[in-house]
Amino acid sequence: LECLMGMSRSLLALGQERAAVPLLQRYLRIKPNQPEVVSHLAKMKAVRGDAKALETLRILSEHPKAQYFEHLNYGSALLTLEAEVALERARDADPDSAAPLVSLGVIAQRRGQSNAAVDLLREAADLNDKSATPLLLIARAQVLEQNYTAAMDALNEGLRRDPKATDLHIERIKLCLALGSKEQAFRAA
Repeated sequence: LECLMGMSRSLLALGQERAAVPLLQRYLRIKPNQPEVVSHLAKMKAVRGDAKALETLRILSEHPKAQYFEHLNYGSALLTLEAEVALERARDADPDSAAPLVSLGVIAQRRGQSNAAVDLLREAADLNDKSATPLLLIARAQVLEQNYTAAMDALNEGLRRDPKATDLHIERIKLCLALGSKEQAFRAA
């Protein structure tokens, strides 16, 4: 059980919620109703608009023996849901600003909605042709969907905008290594 929990926590910390779900579900088959595990799964549903999951998180967080993750997952879900409303309002107030789009893209990615995230981040990148940040985030979303060519294209576009962006170079090196291209990784370094 400790291995399942550790692997799940690691995947969640890396933003790989979909990969963590089977491990969390397996944990629950062995030890049903484990609060931390229930809270991780409920958070994933709550940020997608599931009111029952949000209520589950509230109940878990208010329990006298609630631990760190029960509180964190409830707070994170509330933050995501509230933030989205405010960011949509900011977007409506200034449709030419890329900042709300970047944040909405991050929220969509956290929800596992990679296509929506890429669309929002692409819109942000088009609005602000100086910033490479939306392109870095697009690349990360594409990697999670195993769209490696699109990820590399986004990184290359970002590097054309900002050739000195260390985070883009690092991401490009990691992508090359993940694809087994040590020579390209070496050249990218």
